[in-house]
Amino acid sequence: MRDRGGRLPENVGRACRSEASSFDASVRAGRSVRENPVPGARDKGVNMRFLMMHRLSEQNSAAWNPSPEFVEKMGAFIQDSMDRDILITAEGVHPSEKGALVRKFGDGAIKATDGPFTEAKEVIGGFALLKFPSRDEAVAYAKTYAALFEGEIEVEVRQVVEFDEIPSA
Repeated sequence: MRDRGGRLPENVGRACRSEASSFDASVRAGRSVRENPVPGARDKGVNMRFLMMHRLSEQNSAAWNPSPEFVEKMGAFIQDSMDRDILITAEGVHPSEKGALVRKFGDGAIKATDGPFTEAKEVIGGFALLKFPSRDEAVAYAKTYAALFEGEIEVEVRQVVEFDEIPSA
């Protein structure tokens, strides 16, 4: 992380895309980092976490080079989500040409393939981790989020498995 002169980058210790302060946390194995890790919280009306991933075409150059108007719209949407205390984190990702795909095969062999992933019709363009009291509210939020984009986009919503949901051996 330090440069050759031993200096830290200017952005270390600052949040990437929001004014929220960064934090450090220590976690025991098998525990998730949450403000209020309450076992059985889903049964008590406490928010569940949902992962939202948006997919888009890599051939759509506008999607990978957003306009200032889109950046402003998205910034306002993210700020509103932070103000409503539903956003845990959200990030966009670079096109697949800057990525890699790692696969483990049934025989145990592991292969890494550099991007771009030309065989994929759509690729992940970003993700958000959010908290909602229900799946319906998470889906409604995803619809509002998708409406921000021009053209075609797909948003997948998945509930995060909490530690207390994992069956004990």
